[in-house]
Amino acid sequence: MSESQFSAESIANNEKSLQELKFDLEISQGQFKLILAHCNYGSLRQQMVQRLREICSVPIREIVLEPPVKKLYSRIREEIRNEIPSVMMVFGLELVSDIEHLLTSMNSEREKFRKDFRFPLVLWINDEISQNLSRLAPDFKSWGTRTEFVIVPQMFSHELQQQTDGLFARILEWGVSQFVSNDAIFSSGYRQEIKAALRDLTRQGQNIEPALQANLNFIQGRDAYTQDEIDTALAQYQQSLDFWHHSNNLERQGVLWFHMGLCHCRRAELDSAGSRPHWQKAKDSFEQCLDLFEQADSPDLVAKFITQLGEVWRQLKDWDKLHQLAQKSQQLHQANGNRVLLAQDYGFLAEVALERRNWNEANALATRALQTLETVSDEQRQHWHLYPLLLARSQLLLARSQRQLGQVEEAVANLARAKEGKPQDHPQLYIQILEELRSLYKDEQHQYLKAFQVKQECRSIEQQFRFRAFIGAGRLQSQRQVNRTVTLSSNQEELAQEIIDSGRKPTVDELISRIESRDKKLTVIHGLSGVGKSSLVNAGLVPALKLKKSSSTGDILAVTLRAYNNWVKELGKNLAQELNSREIILPSIPDSRSTLIQELSRNGQRNLLTVLIFDQFEEFFFACPSRQEQQIFFTFLKECLDIDYIKIILSLREDYLHYLLPLNNIGSRVINQDILGKTILYQLGNLQPEAAKNLIKNLTMRSSVHFEEDLIDQLVNDLAHDLGEVRPIELQVIGAQMQTEGIRTLAEYQQVGSKETLVQRYLEEVIEDCGAENEQAARLVLYLLTDEKDSRPLKTRTELEKELKASETNGIVEADELDLVLEIFRQSGLVLLLPETPSNRYQLVHDYLVSFIRRQQPKLKEELEEERKQRILAEGRQIIAEEQQRLEQEQRILAEARDNWRRREIKKIILVQVVLVVIFGILLLRAIQECKSNCKTRSSIAATIVSVVFTRIHTDTKNFV
Repeated sequence: MSESQFSAESIANNEKSLQELKFDLEISQGQFKLILAHCNYGSLRQQMVQRLREICSVPIREIVLEPPVKKLYSRIREEIRNEIPSVMMVFGLELVSDIEHLLTSMNSEREKFRKDFRFPLVLWINDEISQNLSRLAPDFKSWGTRTEFVIVPQMFSHELQQQTDGLFARILEWGVSQFVSNDAIFSSGYRQEIKAALRDLTRQGQNIEPALQANLNFIQGRDAYTQDEIDTALAQYQQSLDFWHHSNNLERQGVLWFHMGLCHCRRAELDSAGSRPHWQKAKDSFEQCLDLFEQADSPDLVAKFITQLGEVWRQLKDWDKLHQLAQKSQQLHQANGNRVLLAQDYGFLAEVALERRNWNEANALATRALQTLETVSDEQRQHWHLYPLLLARSQLLLARSQRQLGQVEEAVANLARAKEGKPQDHPQLYIQILEELRSLYKDEQHQYLKAFQVKQECRSIEQQFRFRAFIGAGRLQSQRQVNRTVTLSSNQEELAQEIIDSGRKPTVDELISRIESRDKKLTVIHGLSGVGKSSLVNAGLVPALKLKKSSSTGDILAVTLRAYNNWVKELGKNLAQELNSREIILPSIPDSRSTLIQELSRNGQRNLLTVLIFDQFEEFFFACPSRQEQQIFFTFLKECLDIDYIKIILSLREDYLHYLLPLNNIGSRVINQDILGKTILYQLGNLQPEAAKNLIKNLTMRSSVHFEEDLIDQLVNDLAHDLGEVRPIELQVIGAQMQTEGIRTLAEYQQVGSKETLVQRYLEEVIEDCGAENEQAARLVLYLLTDEKDSRPLKTRTELEKELKASETNGIVEADELDLVLEIFRQSGLVLLLPETPSNRYQLVHDYLVSFIRRQQPKLKEELEEERKQRILAEGRQIIAEEQQRLEQEQRILAEARDNWRRREIKKIILVQVVLVVIFGILLLRAIQECKSNCKTRSSIAATIVSVVFTRIHTDTKNFV
């Protein structure tokens, strides 16, 4: 039979099927009727539905299923509410992510369909759904009548050929602007359509034409690339390239080489330790691509694709080649007016100038790049995925040049603007921005707390995007995907790989089962400090609930609370944010218990199962220490437990479980005066050795760290030595330090000495984060948070300050230094802050850290003793100097007093002598008057008297002096 005969027959059969379907819909009004409309091709399905609307006399209502849906009955009930449609038509079964669960539920709830849905129900299915219905819902399927719609496979081949031609044309038009995935280009379910067409061609004995096969190879290669199946993608591209090489289609060959280059780039990203050979292969591929476009005499294509080669030269750090390429591409982009790629050229040149230490030139070129980007229209900004990358990179380059020119404040401001972008767009660039900002804060501005916070953010981004295997003492976050391609699907969070690889995925599934269970409204997750409760909640349970979305009672809305100082407003804000993500905009944010209860009650009407998760719940009792404050919250919990469609999860440390006992008295039927009962408590323990091995192996492989098998075995044995189990926190701390130090083999690990040495070095790293001038303070604070019993005493800040002064540090630790050290320790996860009244208290976070810190005791005591001796010597020298100065001053005062006394005494003597002279003079005159002897005799007597008097005065004065 010829293709035209096949076509005519299929058209006639499809029209007959449409008439039968129309008849069934019209005569089945007011009663349940299941119709299975079987069609493998989306384009044909659209044609048939449009034709059915034209010929059918009753209105048709449609539902398109979203991938997360779990129950078809609930979804239809949600759609129709109390209405009874004439016809309900369901699309999208082939897109449901958990199709087995949905089909199984359809089979178990089949009586509900017949009882509650008194209208015809049309399900559009393909071969795959039909097979699954027979396997998973045979009873439900047996009620249905089947209507077939077929297409000639050759017609589909022709359509696929047209679509692939359009795909090549769009790639040549876009250049390096963006990688648009097949999902965003073809109709939904195109993969199933391709499979069906190939099956139909095989059944009819038709051969696949070489051109069609080359197109299929190209499409399948792009699919593999988006899934990081690089080997498969390269193989498919090579097969397609072979065909286009023989057909001498230069442009398509260039496109294939470009895609192969992208594969090598991606492989380099995934294997950062051994990336250079991959970058070399990427360079070769892009050069081939450009050569082919030049042979095709297409300078416009060279201009569109050339900058991808520049990115490779950047990675290879061949600055001369990058400079040459940037100058060439600058001319091309100035000629064709592409402002985005021109800005990228300026960025390349700025980076070369930085490497050559031409700071002013780099500053000017980076500024030029930013100015060029400002001229790009809003439409172009949305079209070019490169725009945010170039904007952030130009700001980073400008900041680096400003730093070298001494413009530190301006550099910090530029980096702050650069980090406003989305990490998932370009995580590696985002990490570079954070590292530069941290360096500026720490080395240039000595703002150690800001520097540490940026460091923590950087490590969190590395963990989320799988660049870092271990995060240390921080909290795990949900996994995120890099936006490498433009797709129709939204960028969703995923379970952290640590949760899956550690064997805790069943724990997450168990918790979700409790949430979906009608008789378990309250769950208390408890465990020792460092066992991973918060990580399980944040990186496991919450993203799993967001991915699941639908349960037996409706969609799941997870609302998490971690701050309890003003829990009502915080919970209201978080609730509003989660509802907003569902496009439910509240007129105002709930800010009271009553408004919270009202909105939570309305969630039931919205078909939302609300899960309230109170993480680190022990902190509530410190934030709200009074019995009255706690009673208000407990009453709120009771009101929530009394509302349908609300589940509550409390997560707290095991040693704080007794704080929950007052909940026994709130009169809740759910708690039933047994808050610590087995039906409520859910314990989380340490990792088993086998689970720990699996976790280390998978984490290191994905982050390209690659631990030796023998190293993993030895490390797990060391970690499980004391308990027979592995503490998650200890594994993360030691793993993080091994990654920092580049330890990959058993020999390197043994050279370090022990796991204790690695923990010690981890502590040293946190101490270093406090700054060189605060190092002694950091060591002392850690030491004071331990005691001689190897325990972790709780201490207030005031107590720590007093002990620091009592340790004779002579003011080494100032108040602001102490606050800085405590805050960095708290944010690092080494120290817990326990808010209490009247004073907050601090505690070392884990018992196992005590021994490492106490082990520093001899060294620390020796340092303190040496410092004390030096201080005493300095103080002694100062005292001696002061005493000598005092003695010298006293001697000066005494000498001055003696001189003053002598002067006073001389004056007295002279005065006495003068008086005597006067007396003797008087006596002499009288003697002269009385003497009747001759003149000569009188003169002799007078001279003798005067001589005697003055001789006496001279003698007395000389003796005194």
